[in-house]
Amino acid sequence: MTFRLTQQEVEALQAAVARVESLTPLARQALERLGRGEWKYVRKEDPVIYTPLADEYPQGLFERVARAIRERRVCEVTYKNARGQVRTYRFDPYALIARDPHLYLVGANHNSREAGHDPVKNLRLDQIQEFVLTRDHFPKPDFDVRVYAQGRFRAFGGEGKPVRVRVRFSPEKAGFICRTRRHPTQQVEHLEDGSVIWQVEVPLSEDLVHFIVGYGPHASVLEPEELRLKVVEWAWGAVEANE
Repeated sequence: MTFRLTQQEVEALQAAVARVESLTPLARQALERLGRGEWKYVRKEDPVIYTPLADEYPQGLFERVARAIRERRVCEVTYKNARGQVRTYRFDPYALIARDPHLYLVGANHNSREAGHDPVKNLRLDQIQEFVLTRDHFPKPDFDVRVYAQGRFRAFGGEGKPVRVRVRFSPEKAGFICRTRRHPTQQVEHLEDGSVIWQVEVPLSEDLVHFIVGYGPHASVLEPEELRLKVVEWAWGAVEANE
């Protein structure tokens, strides 16, 4: 295959990859070969956008995962979860979803399917210890990666039913709350004393609890009661762990 790129196209491609701190070997090789050697991928300037966090993947893992997705190949995955537990199971890889600074492999866990549970799971790519392509293929799934990503990976995403959440933030932190729209359902009510009531409709999740706890005494959960109790429990746990 022979093709040529204009100088503008080359510069656009260079700008697109300039923020990537570590390219996969094949990606770097491809960039170096573009234009029959007329352009070498050499970063001459600091990137405009810098990401201080980046996962490291075993050599060749990204390429094997991408191939498995394209060919719809059943895989044998050995995965270490956040609790440090290591499990090996068969897995149908559907798609990769980027949520800075991580890549997540989304697909169907055969063990969950056989147990009658929702088989769709997401695996952080850097926590995959082994990834082996089998000779088996799986049929094209009825799965919309965009819908899944919007529901699961959006801020305060979760698997439960969305509920109305109302949190009062102090005047000292009101500005921080108002300047960022953290969810499409977000509403902010300004009160006379300078505080604000922040409202969203989201599932109850650890991300939501962590967000509220992070504001310490400047955040008070008004509803739901279940969320308030989770925040209190988490806060007391942090106190006890540091006494």
